Order: sequence, then C-alpha cells, then structure tokens
Amino acid sequence: MYIIKKDGMYLMGYRPSGLTEYDKHGNPTPVYTSIWGNHKWDAMPFDNTSFAVTFAGMIGGEVIKVV
Repeated sequence: MYIIKKDGMYLMGYRPSGLTEYDKHGNPTPVYTSIWGNHKWDAMPFDNTSFAVTFAGMIGGEVIKVV
C-alpha cells in the first residue's frame, strides 16, 4: 500500500477539476483538485504502485510505501 506526500502534507483525496492542460508533447492531461491533510493516518491509500507513482508525478509529490 502506498500514500502520497507533498510539502509535508499527505494526500487525502482528489477529483478531476474539469480543466485540461497540455504537456510538452501536446498531449491533453486532466488537472486534479487535491485535498491535503497533516496526518499520515488520514492519507488516501493506493494499492496500484504504477498509478500512485504516475499521480504523484503529476502533482509533484512523492510516493511513500506503508507497511
């Protein structure tokens, strides 16, 4: 199981904002609205490693493995 951390806060949830940005190759990418919290136990767990890494890269966070 994995959680995402950014700037000392933990990702509690997210949802698409309805906006689209374009990457350097011109591919459309959805923009997400994120909810952050101070406590690790409130963080949203991810079971899928590849999705957690991809999403963390999109929002500039880091993936932490939780045992």
